[in-house]
Amino acid sequence: MKFNLLAIGLIASIHSVSWSQGLDKSQLNDLIWEKVQKNSLLTFKELTSEGNFSGCELTYSYPYRDYRVRNGEPVIVNGSITSAAIAKGKAFSLFLKLQPQTIDVNSKPAKMVTVQPNHATFKVNGLNFDKYRLTKFKCEQGGFCGAYGSSNQVKFMEDVFASIPFNPEIYFNLSANAVDEKFSLKSLKGHEKNSELLLGDFSQCILKIIELQIKGM
Repeated sequence: MKFNLLAIGLIASIHSVSWSQGLDKSQLNDLIWEKVQKNSLLTFKELTSEGNFSGCELTYSYPYRDYRVRNGEPVIVNGSITSAAIAKGKAFSLFLKLQPQTIDVNSKPAKMVTVQPNHATFKVNGLNFDKYRLTKFKCEQGGFCGAYGSSNQVKFMEDVFASIPFNPEIYFNLSANAVDEKFSLKSLKGHEKNSELLLGDFSQCILKIIELQIKGM
């Protein structure tokens, strides 16, 4: 992701400074946070396959300092919410990907390291979508991946659109029994458009998927 490249570039540039000044872990965390704290990011795109419409995707990056589990270390939460175009016989669903990452400045060059979350989910208008979770698993490159849907498609879609535009609030924790961290996609910095407009674009896109589903019935 664009944010990953930015973070690695920034941290690589201060790597030599941290060693030459003999910074301890707390000071190094402060230095990293100074560089990344304003770099939240939200993007939207329609997905295609062989030139044909194949789905909708929101990607996000959310930086925060984890004082609950990681002693104030900056964590960058990268991920996405996607929905694939309806195949015949398939129901509308959403897919959440969440990959919390820290920056290993001892590596040359600096690199992002994924921290496996203990749990993740999202809420829309206060409703926890865990009730709709069909499956969850460790993503290919680490992190939480989960699919959400229901045989009761009408109710599921009503809950997806309980907030217009679609505005999920993402919850996660990095350790069993830890207090959740949370953030809203609407609070992130949009790329080219503001976040509310990007969420509106995603809402229109998933309506396009639902129209395809109705036509295929």
